[in-house]
Amino acid sequence: MSRHYATYPAFKRHLTTEFWLTSAAALGALSAIVLTIFVARLLGHAAIGTLLETGILPMLAFSYLRMLPVLLSLSIFLGIFISLTRQIHDHENIIWSNAGLAPTAWLRPILQVALPATLLIALLSLILLPWLAQKRAEFEQGQGAQRNAIHLTPGAFTESAGSGENNHQVTFIESVEAGATVARRVFVFDERPKDGATQIGVTLASTGIITERPEGERFLSLGQGNRYEYTSGHDAYRQLAFQRYHTRLDPVTVDPVAQGIRQTDTLTLLRNPSPAGYGELIWRIGYPLSTLTLALLALPLSQFNPRSGRSLNAVFALLIYATYNNLVGLSESLVAQGQITPLLSLILLHGGAFALFYGLFIGRMNPRLRST
Repeated sequence: MSRHYATYPAFKRHLTTEFWLTSAAALGALSAIVLTIFVARLLGHAAIGTLLETGILPMLAFSYLRMLPVLLSLSIFLGIFISLTRQIHDHENIIWSNAGLAPTAWLRPILQVALPATLLIALLSLILLPWLAQKRAEFEQGQGAQRNAIHLTPGAFTESAGSGENNHQVTFIESVEAGATVARRVFVFDERPKDGATQIGVTLASTGIITERPEGERFLSLGQGNRYEYTSGHDAYRQLAFQRYHTRLDPVTVDPVAQGIRQTDTLTLLRNPSPAGYGELIWRIGYPLSTLTLALLALPLSQFNPRSGRSLNAVFALLIYATYNNLVGLSESLVAQGQITPLLSLILLHGGAFALFYGLFIGRMNPRLRST
């Protein structure tokens, strides 16, 4: 017994340090992969004009923070699983067992790593993610309004209401110079009331650019072109040649962001119970609960026979992780549809996962069972 108490502090310190370092390395590798995918996707959106260049970094931050709970959960699972697998491969577990440590001695270092990560993920999923979803929706809507106010889309007809209630305007450009600031070969058709009649105008210009004043007014500035005007009730039309012509555009309005279930904070979901709200809560709670359970599952899942190799064991562990996380999403849908109650969902999914951990722990960590 004295040998056990003398050995355990060194064992716990060694194992906890390795868990944290391996988890940090896994988080760094996963983050690099995810960020690379997000950057490539966002650059593609910027190239086709659906995202402004100034929005790439904010959208990258939004996307990464949205994935952070999943990345943390997977990193903790991989850090514990890889560290324990290495110990078994190097026979360190036999050394610690011969020093008097029982199979349950591995649980405390795992919990020392898993519990802080679980609390952090709970904070992210219950508080940060709803706020982040709201800010992202507001940012995307603002980006859309800004893109419409500043940028011109080549090869597309842009229809607007003009500067008055009865005005109508259609704009078409053929090409845009580098930087999407100056358009080439611009066509503008406008229809507006004048002296009780309707004036139709067609404007052709070599260049064009949309400018926005500080007070929010937008103008289409055209250069080197001709304008043709016709007023209903008249037999003739008027032709104008210009070096610079300005036409006022309708102001860009930003509608309030719809408050979806993802943008609703946790307290509001609790105060206003509904099947969809309960489903969202099950999804948010599923992140921290699955992190804790998977960290515990990593202990029995890491046990393997060194003679048979560890590849099959790793595939089995990743299969359980993927299945568990998919079931979290499935339970959210079932609760949102009213097919099962939230309490039953928690018991079946997370209670079942803990029962699986207990069964594997008894079966794989029992020395007498392992030796048979």
